Amino acid sequence: MTQGQIRALLVCPICRGQLCFTDLKAICRRCGQDYPVRGEVPVLIAPDSPFHSPPPPRTARGEGRILPPSVRRLLISYVNFNPPLTIWLDRSLFRHLNQCTPGLRILNLGSGVGLFDHILAPHLQPINLDVQTQGRVDVLADAHALPFPDESLDGIFSNAVLEHVQRPWRVAEEIHRVLRPGGKVFINVPFLNVIHDTHDYFRFTDRGLDILFSRFRKIDGGVSGGPSSFLAPFLVEYLLYFVPGQYLKGLVQPLLRLFVWPLKYLDLAIRRNPNLRIAADAFYFVGEK
Repeated sequence: MTQGQIRALLVCPICRGQLCFTDLKAICRRCGQDYPVRGEVPVLIAPDSPFHSPPPPRTARGEGRILPPSVRRLLISYVNFNPPLTIWLDRSLFRHLNQCTPGLRILNLGSGVGLFDHILAPHLQPINLDVQTQGRVDVLADAHALPFPDESLDGIFSNAVLEHVQRPWRVAEEIHRVLRPGGKVFINVPFLNVIHDTHDYFRFTDRGLDILFSRFRKIDGGVSGGPSSFLAPFLVEYLLYFVPGQYLKGLVQPLLRLFVWPLKYLDLAIRRNPNLRIAADAFYFVGEK
């Protein structure tokens, strides 16, 4: 969708009134609340949202120190070295999502840096929504108050987002509200995982996920990440407890990541185990309104 098409769809997240856009702001015609526009991206986050003033992006340790540019770049690259420690055991979530027909209004709720954009079918062209300007974001908004009219979207895809919201049940209600009858939801959430963000509040079992989206007819669901995908991040954090000092931790952590990253492949040996859900890393849910 073009930015113009997206703007025509957006409403005030507080009262759901129509928005009037200028180059610098969006103004609600009903309640008068105004929202900034950064570049071409509307920032439709209500003042009472915990994401109204997002924290500044994290920087590598030592970045602000006076070092030669080449050394500083090398240090930043080393400290930020983060090979993927998890593996998808079941990508059925993406298979269902990619079966959506062209032209549908699909929301990528919590689009992030676009880590999984390459898996999405080219014809989807989703609306990318997040709380921070990163990746190819189209609109900044809080999932607790989505800036879309009732029954205006055809599908919502969300990967590893619901653990970062303070009221996931409220977000589930918002997802149900903005989806049209017959619209589909595609959700992936962690179960076993280390705390990995300032806004990190919840974990979900597969049955808990079913209850959270009980207003939807379940189409598919199951384990998307196995126990070994949790084991590697856990070991990194656990072993860091024995390393004194923040600077030394920053130097050791990339080495630990490199050491444990192959552990994720152990999941391939146990992927058929019927008890895999007991210690799963993540679950997925596909439902229809």
